[in-house]
Amino acid sequence: MTYHEAVKELYFWQHSNLCNFHGLLYTLISKADANNFARLMLAFPAECLAWAEWSNAPDPEAWFIGQGLFDKK
Repeated sequence: MTYHEAVKELYFWQHSNLCNFHGLLYTLISKADANNFARLMLAFPAECLAWAEWSNAPDPEAWFIGQGLFDKK
């Protein structure tokens, strides 16, 4: 999965209770301790990177816009 695809899946998980593999994966990532996060990062680097950047953003909604998910009008 590409980083951009991971960002889209993260957005859908955050806003529509995504109930597929990636929805469950983001739930697991959000609950993982540092050791398990590192393990998940080995298998799912794009998803973990997207989640880490989003969860540490000062404004998570603005972060999605900055990722190019929406047209800036």
